[in-house]
Amino acid sequence: RQIAPRFERSMRAIDRADVSVVIPTTGRFELSRAVDSVIVQTMPPREVVVVVDHPLFPPAVKAEQIEALRAKGIQYLEIRTTGSGGGSIARNLGVQVASSSLIAFLDDDDEWFPGKLHTQVPLLLEQLSASDLVFAASALVGRDSSGEYIWPRYHPSEYRTIAEYLFCRRGLFQGDGIVQTSTLLVPRSLLLRHPFTPGLARHQDNDWVIRAMEEWKTRIVFCMEPLSVYNVAASSVSSGKSNILPSVQWIDSVRGLVSRRAYSAFLLTFVIQRMGRRDLLALPSVLRRAVFVGRPKGRDLAGGLVFLLTTRRLRAWLRSAASTARSRRSHN
Repeated sequence: RQIAPRFERSMRAIDRADVSVVIPTTGRFELSRAVDSVIVQTMPPREVVVVVDHPLFPPAVKAEQIEALRAKGIQYLEIRTTGSGGGSIARNLGVQVASSSLIAFLDDDDEWFPGKLHTQVPLLLEQLSASDLVFAASALVGRDSSGEYIWPRYHPSEYRTIAEYLFCRRGLFQGDGIVQTSTLLVPRSLLLRHPFTPGLARHQDNDWVIRAMEEWKTRIVFCMEPLSVYNVAASSVSSGKSNILPSVQWIDSVRGLVSRRAYSAFLLTFVIQRMGRRDLLALPSVLRRAVFVGRPKGRDLAGGLVFLLTTRRLRAWLRSAASTARSRRSHN
């Protein structure tokens, strides 16, 4: 009752957000959809910074979209990395050249709902009076070939640590806990002190969030209203290519920041689900790490067993069927 009036006054007081939107891209065609979702924001940002992760790619954004941004009073800046450095380097470069006090990230294959900034900016500003050691994130709509899902199912405060929130599932399906890059709204000053870790092939968002909350002692303001669409691309798994080494290397790099249970849960879900046929030779080693280095619970072991015994397509079908069943029960 006390928070709502302050929130409403903040909403009325801000016609334009002091926000730079940083969009890293490798030239994917979905970028056009992402930029369109910025153009239609009910609270326009000050600036859009598109970082093209290649020095020789053609212009990333259509001329008519740039004109539409400028017609809304939104500055547009397009810069390039000196080589294909990856998402972390592109985001860090975008933060460095941005001119606003807040940074909102948007991946080039995702999109925002029109009220994303209008909802999220006042929530973060309420918490920034004392310190910039706070950032905002939100729920999202996860979209893949099997359907659409509202994630997460739980708030981060319901878990002991942020890593357990991200990795320890209560059920068999994805979506219990997630903090995804395209939902992040972060003070620029915080990102300048603590940038994304360069060189990571995967888990860039999880890495930053875990380090932010466990190492740098920041707080998260989490909105359970979905504010963005996360287009989940199925990871390619082939017999000729290892898919697990970057994930194993990453979780080992943050082992001092995650609990033993979170370490186990990550290996038993995120790592096992990426295994190609060649990677099966590494399965005994992964299981040993999960059991003897980590501290798994029964549901973590059960989840790992499900990943071993089912295909990605079957899991997608089961998840879709479970979602349909829940929806029917809620309407009855």
